[in-house]
Amino acid sequence: MNGTFDGGMRRYYGIGDGSQNEHQPAMFVVANGGTIQNVVIGAPAGDGIHCKGSCTIRHHDHR
Repeated sequence: MNGTFDGGMRRYYGIGDGSQNEHQPAMFVVANGGTIQNVVIGAPAGDGIHCKGSCTIRHHDHR
């Protein structure tokens, strides 16, 4: 994603198999210079948030 994504403190989940396997897809991929904020990541959550370069992650929670 480019720019800023504001998840509104909603819960995002449902990808991956719930294991610690490192070969699962990311829930969110943030472009260089992008921002993701106000997200709650629930299980299963794949491999979480990936930044493609420098990005900002604000107000997130893993539950």
